[in-house]
Amino acid sequence: MMKDKKRKITKIISACLFSYFVIFLISFLAISNDVKLMGRIHNDSKEDRKFVSANHPEKKTGISLLDQGQLNAHIASAHPTVQNLMRTTSSNITPSVINSGPEAAQTERRPVYLTFDDGPKNITTQILTILEQYQAKATFFMIDGNIRSYPDVVKQLVASGHTVASHGVSHQRHAFYQSKDAVLSELEQTRNTIKEITGVDSYLIRTPYGSSPYMTDEYMQVVKEYGYILWDWNIDSKDWYYRDYRFVETTISQIEALKNSNDPLVILLHENDETAAQLPVLLNYLTSQHYFLAAIDPTMAPIQF
Repeated sequence: MMKDKKRKITKIISACLFSYFVIFLISFLAISNDVKLMGRIHNDSKEDRKFVSANHPEKKTGISLLDQGQLNAHIASAHPTVQNLMRTTSSNITPSVINSGPEAAQTERRPVYLTFDDGPKNITTQILTILEQYQAKATFFMIDGNIRSYPDVVKQLVASGHTVASHGVSHQRHAFYQSKDAVLSELEQTRNTIKEITGVDSYLIRTPYGSSPYMTDEYMQVVKEYGYILWDWNIDSKDWYYRDYRFVETTISQIEALKNSNDPLVILLHENDETAAQLPVLLNYLTSQHYFLAAIDPTMAPIQF
């Protein structure tokens, strides 16, 4: 009897020891895997910083659109959300234009309004070329001095069916928002310049840095009295901050969040080289989702902060 009890006790102890060993082994493997994963994350973060540092000098000009080497570098660094779109762009596949094919005809199309601030600039003609490739229309909120510098580009905008609008003269907070007279003076000057060069009398406006918190009730009232229609945005691409593919990612995430909203989707963009370089990636997404790329018109109820 005693021998049998000893055998049972020995078996129980052995089973317990084996269980503890298995638990220890599993825990060790899990911790090891986590350490490796953290190492990969750390390395990815370092590589991302290197990529941003290499591609974002303080003054950068002359980016060639759809440069294969640049796109390959972006694809390697991008998150999965946009990698496939970037590969599509870099492979020179024909854009998936929304109004082609039977599937598109059966899909309910929702408009998206691309809006470009601070132009026109040297890059504007390349932006126009890209928009034409995707049969896209957009709205350009322009600065008075830039309109004077690129009158032919402004005429081309109008001839191509895009909407032209005012973004003021100074683009300086302290100057533009100094008083209601300052606000009105800058908008009137820009509107008159657009009319002089193109013949279009546009009352569409966007104030520098958006209306909130700078456009007081008094300022809003005076621009309304003079017939101006103020537009802000509800999707900030952050292309003023992310000077690479990340502005596409943040734009897509905001579009996805507003899918069930009835408001028009108004995307804030800027006329800079980096935005032009990544614009085809964003347009590939929009057209693949059957969005209709339209220009703002004066009959629409504006998005305001």
